[in-house]
Amino acid sequence: MKTFRIYEKELFYKSILMMVVILVTFGVAGCGKDNSSHSSSRAQTTAVGSSSSSDTSSVDSQTVTAASTEVKLPGWKRRARLRTAKLRRRLKRASDCAIRVGERMSVPKLKGGGKYWAKNEKVVFISNKGNVYGLKPGKTAVFAKGTDGKIFTYKITVKKGGMMCTKLVMLKGEKLDLKYQFSNKLRGLKWMSSNKKIAKVSKKGYVTTKKKGHVRIIGIKKGHTYVCRISVKKKAKSIIYLTFDDGPSSNITPKILDVLRKEDVPATFFELRPASYDYDITRRVINEGHSLALHGFSHTYGEIYKSKKTYHENLDKLQKLFYKEFGVWCTVSRFPGGSSNHVSGFSKGVMTKITKKIHKWGYHYFDWNVSSGDAGIAYTENAVYRNVIAGLRKNQENVVLMHDAAPKTYTLKALPRIIKYGKKHGYKFRAITPATAEVHHSVWN
Repeated sequence: MKTFRIYEKELFYKSILMMVVILVTFGVAGCGKDNSSHSSSRAQTTAVGSSSSSDTSSVDSQTVTAASTEVKLPGWKRRARLRTAKLRRRLKRASDCAIRVGERMSVPKLKGGGKYWAKNEKVVFISNKGNVYGLKPGKTAVFAKGTDGKIFTYKITVKKGGMMCTKLVMLKGEKLDLKYQFSNKLRGLKWMSSNKKIAKVSKKGYVTTKKKGHVRIIGIKKGHTYVCRISVKKKAKSIIYLTFDDGPSSNITPKILDVLRKEDVPATFFELRPASYDYDITRRVINEGHSLALHGFSHTYGEIYKSKKTYHENLDKLQKLFYKEFGVWCTVSRFPGGSSNHVSGFSKGVMTKITKKIHKWGYHYFDWNVSSGDAGIAYTENAVYRNVIAGLRKNQENVVLMHDAAPKTYTLKALPRIIKYGKKHGYKFRAITPATAEVHHSVWN
């Protein structure tokens, strides 16, 4: 019996010894290279005493935890971090780098902090943390000034292509499909929101706003990181969207813009292909905060409604022109004559075919639910005014159809009265965006 107890004690001590060996082995393997870098400090710690040894082991356990956390990062996030680090190293070495529109990168960090700024803030935006965001195609320099007064200069090229909506205003409850906003038809990004309480985003880039605030929607693919900064505002119950078709015209559109600026009201301009001498008018539409939208490269019904293909080409040509000349990627459109038009009857079923495909082409389309009648039945200021006022409805999003083509002087005269009526009766004026709920007619053909 006594012999058995002695054997039992030996077995107990051996098992404890084996456990100690296993723990030490796994501790060394988990820490890897970090252990070797701190070997000298550990030697000193051993000489000091056992209390310091326990501190060292706690640091090692933190290192193991950090290493295991890094390993658990999803592959797409890890690739984004690796690309960011790669771009930063390249900047440090060559002082130049290329990104796409909407893409984010970082300049080398300043020790002890400092100040960052860009030479051309229309091409890139740089945050106070050194994050650079591509805004539009072009070249510029960014600067980093350290606390020691030394200034570092980096050359940044923003290439064409990428996510065109780098900054967007949305209303609470609106929805936005971000894949429409890529000029190079980029697909398959992994998406996330910086604040899900303000806006959430689906795996496919479908954004839904939930409450007021500011949020960043981030998409990553193959190490490229794209960022869209969204400001979410409260949505009014009664909204008027003033829309103008068939412009720009040199005698009417500038005067309409003057009225809108005076009244501080945004609008949406569904333009045809502008003449080169009217490019300044289109630039003014953009610069004064209105929405530029597509009406078509051509307005000739017999040409554009021949087939699904001819209409698609009509939109694509104008979209490319606007992007080339003004740097704006337009996805909002309106059919000449509306989706319920009868002018396309010579091509049987063409509107049904187009309306089924237009979203897959990357376009939104808007009809209207309030008509001014200035396209044919209203030829006076009073007639235009009465038609609009009669069509407005409270607690509704009212999309008002008007025209800014050359002969529409009566529309221009009626506009201040329409705006005054809307403000007096509690309507809020907004411009159509890619997130606005589409208004459609019933398709006839």
